[in-house]
Amino acid sequence: MGINLSIRQRLFVMILVSLALMAAIALMGLTGMTQVERQLQTVYDDRLVPMGQLGTISELLMSSRMNLRMALSDPSQQVIDSSLERVRENQRRMDLIWAEYVQTFLTPREARLASNFDAQRGELQRLGIDPLVSALESWNWQEGERILQGDLARTYQQAADTLREMMDLQLEVGRQVYEESLVFHSRIRNGMVLIFLLGLAITATVGGLLMRRITSALDQLVTATGRMAQGDLQARVPADGNDELTRCGRAFNDMSDSFRTILGQDPGAGEWCHFSARGGIGTALHGDRPDLAAGGGTAVPDGVGGHRHE
Repeated sequence: MGINLSIRQRLFVMILVSLALMAAIALMGLTGMTQVERQLQTVYDDRLVPMGQLGTISELLMSSRMNLRMALSDPSQQVIDSSLERVRENQRRMDLIWAEYVQTFLTPREARLASNFDAQRGELQRLGIDPLVSALESWNWQEGERILQGDLARTYQQAADTLREMMDLQLEVGRQVYEESLVFHSRIRNGMVLIFLLGLAITATVGGLLMRRITSALDQLVTATGRMAQGDLQARVPADGNDELTRCGRAFNDMSDSFRTILGQDPGAGEWCHFSARGGIGTALHGDRPDLAAGGGTAVPDGVGGHRHE
């Protein structure tokens, strides 16, 4: 791999990288879920709730207009008092709901529409509702009908149109947030897949290189050991590096050097090793020297080493 690391260190690095990638995937998933949860909370708090508030205000405006029309169509004191009480109650409720609505998050366009509606609602109250209530309280039916068909109808329609545009805007912004959530979800998903594939590639590459290193070193060691078993004391294995297999190779080379040193001190030992490699020991033990089987000693071929060990 070009890095002077032991096998233990390489395994540790591979496991550490795998854990880091798993942590990155988990962190990305948690971040994505948190962001989606925040966006869903925004849709609920700043879109669904305001949609309900605007819908309620629209219903209250329509209720006030219907009650004023009812008071003009049935000009009895009881009907007038009941209708005007509902109009005043509607006005109180609208004030409370509107105060809650303007506390929510407003986009720049929504803020402009809210400002327009607030002005139009004030104009509806000033030019339509209040004059019509005064006309009803003074029993001036003709003036009341004029206001109902004129200023009240005009200002009511302006406020209702702006209110409808604000409600449509809630749907539009909610859809935008939804689409943004889909894009963010796609990015998170693609990022998690990319990190997973990256981790898979790194693990497979490092694992393959590590396995190749281990098997290659073991094959070389097995080959050199077999050559030594055949009497080749020149057998050596490459020992470049600092990992466990390299240290094992150095130990094997040191053992081979020690054998050659020992054999170099005994001139007959070289011939003995050469004879052993050619199977001479086996021949002597199994046929040519029956005295070994009878005496239980260990013999060497004639002329090799010049002596016998009993």
